[in-house]
Amino acid sequence: MPVRRRVDARAAALTIPRRLLRTTRILRRERTERGQLEGFERSTVIHRPTEEVFGYLADLAHDAAWRREWVAASNVSEGPIGVGSRFRLVARFLGRESATEYEVTEYEPNRSVAWKALSGPLPLRFRRTFESVEGGTRVAIRYDADIRGLLRLFGPPFARMGRRQLDGDLPVLKSLLETGASEPRP
Repeated sequence: MPVRRRVDARAAALTIPRRLLRTTRILRRERTERGQLEGFERSTVIHRPTEEVFGYLADLAHDAAWRREWVAASNVSEGPIGVGSRFRLVARFLGRESATEYEVTEYEPNRSVAWKALSGPLPLRFRRTFESVEGGTRVAIRYDADIRGLLRLFGPPFARMGRRQLDGDLPVLKSLLETGASEPRP
């Protein structure tokens, strides 16, 4: 039967070469990244010019018209939309309202726009990219999140729920922009 030895952590740390410590930090960082919400992306083709589609989707204040979880959305910044612009969106979930503030982190007219959550229940990042295609615009929407602590347990269900929601919302967006209607859903 092998003899088990207790190793003093401080003594063991003194004998670990720096190269291994660096590797350990990298592996720890990778483990943290594995705890992220499984990113997902959805896309659709909207039969409208890229400039029109980008103009509508770069302004998160329009999201309440086609995203079912948002009951209110507004631009809380002054001036034109660009990097640093902020939006406040209010969601209703399980009968409770929760506000989230988003900041534009990337803005390339008619190509892409990205946001990160500054407040709210989840540290989300999302990006919308636009590509001119025959007869319209391909819009791709990608979501990612850094989930830490106990919330990591809920990462996979959150990702599934987000995918299902976006799968239901994209046809609404497509219809809204292609028909020219801009009224929020009931």
